[in-house]
Amino acid sequence: MKRNMTNLRAAARSARNLPPLSQAEIAKRWRLNADTVRKILKPLNLPPVPGPWKRARYAIQDIWRLEGIPQIQISDETLHAQLMEPLRTAGELAHQLGCDPATVRNWAREGRIPSVRLQGSIRFHFFAVRRDPDAV
Repeated sequence: MKRNMTNLRAAARSARNLPPLSQAEIAKRWRLNADTVRKILKPLNLPPVPGPWKRARYAIQDIWRLEGIPQIQISDETLHAQLMEPLRTAGELAHQLGCDPATVRNWAREGRIPSVRLQGSIRFHFFAVRRDPDAV
């Protein structure tokens, strides 16, 4: 029980240093328009972070969970800078890897590289692709 409380306290300290995101910031992160982000977030009933702002802001940890990031990586403060990077489209990732976007989408479909499905769009965490040299 004591170990679990220690982990919760460490996660709470870590969360204080992370910024909450507005829907517009989430749209930039996901490279989607704001209407699509609203359609994704509305049925999930994510609780907004309390604060002095006029529009709802959401905890970045909740957004990472939506993106499929495992809790162990969310808890690792050394990965936070990489996790804060915007997601890449297939075209952007293909340009960085030096291949065709169709190839990137095929790799994602085959499970060779991790991907995130957002309302029919596919996005990629570049840090996850960089970390796994066997993925591509």
